[in-house]
Amino acid sequence: MEITKENFLTARYIDNDKKQVQVLYKKGDETLEHVIEHNGEHPDWKELMSIVSIDDLHANTVAFIKNSQKDFREHVKRIAQADGLIQEVTAELSTKFYKELYDMFYDYNEDKMKEKLFNLKLFVFEKDEVKNSQDTDTKAAMRKAATPLEFFNEFKKLKV
Repeated sequence: MEITKENFLTARYIDNDKKQVQVLYKKGDETLEHVIEHNGEHPDWKELMSIVSIDDLHANTVAFIKNSQKDFREHVKRIAQADGLIQEVTAELSTKFYKELYDMFYDYNEDKMKEKLFNLKLFVFEKDEVKNSQDTDTKAAMRKAATPLEFFNEFKKLKV
């Protein structure tokens, strides 16, 4: 194995059983990969353990997984935004957002907004303070509310 303390970059497990380890190292300007088996008897494993600890190997694996998940979520979000599936609410909210908010609360039209009210109720009922509340009377009133204003008037009465 050509890996030394000087050219070692990182190492992590690449399988769920923690039997295979990917080692990245530098050779000149190139970054190379070497896969070794987690085998306490193998000389490559012994050499790797002289460079990096088993705790660091596990920490590198966890960090890689977390970064991969974060990158994946950001990638999916970019695709969804590009396809117009989601809109990001920013500090400078648009006039369109304020109009929709106003219409939802003060110009409520059941025929047009019934589904939005339903989705709002679903969202709020998933919150811990509602799920964990024993105040069944208020929850029932929240479910029966015919407008968003009625819904939030009942919601503020909820005993947590």
